[in-house]
Amino acid sequence: MSLIYPLPARNTVDLAIPTFTLDVNQVAIRAPFTYDSDQRGLVGLEWNYFEEEKVELCVTPATELEITQGVEIANLGSAARQRLLKSELYKSRPEEVLLDLSPSDSDDLWLDMRGILFPTVADSQLTQRQIADVHQVFLHTLSSGSTASNSVFVSRDNNFHTHADVFENRYGVLIMTPNQAWSTYQPQHQLAVPSRSQANDLWRKQQEFFARIEDASS
Repeated sequence: MSLIYPLPARNTVDLAIPTFTLDVNQVAIRAPFTYDSDQRGLVGLEWNYFEEEKVELCVTPATELEITQGVEIANLGSAARQRLLKSELYKSRPEEVLLDLSPSDSDDLWLDMRGILFPTVADSQLTQRQIADVHQVFLHTLSSGSTASNSVFVSRDNNFHTHADVFENRYGVLIMTPNQAWSTYQPQHQLAVPSRSQANDLWRKQQEFFARIEDASS
């Protein structure tokens, strides 16, 4: 039996803290002084993740070639699901928040999302970037995006935002820009507002940490 849309039990679980999945193609964590004005909210989210532990930030375990190499479009959902099952992202989630789908239902959901995001693009014309976009929101949906009321996919990609209402109504997936996520959840959860110097100090500490890792591994 194939999936029925809209998906049932959407946004029924309240995670302890708001959880944000970053679109790694559009929302890169980098020096605060390089952010455009529409990314300022990400500074606050980063601070409350690294310093306050009041939010969770995560990225999906999607590796384009690892998932898509030699896999037919019709089977990309089950291939992505299999990759997710091995990830720490999936293992760290409470059982009640996971969207537990069979391989065939995973393929169905992936193709349904693909049809919404790229309805006029033939399968043979899908680019790796477009496939990666579907992967990211699909994996977010399975790991908490459909069932949790405070789980958000954060992206600046206009294509996601054009279809945001459809994703919310059909799958329960909330899609916001960094600034929308910040303005929505900062007052609700009394998130700390970092100063410019605090944000820059956090970035400096991160770079020093990465440098130590690189030195230790060389």
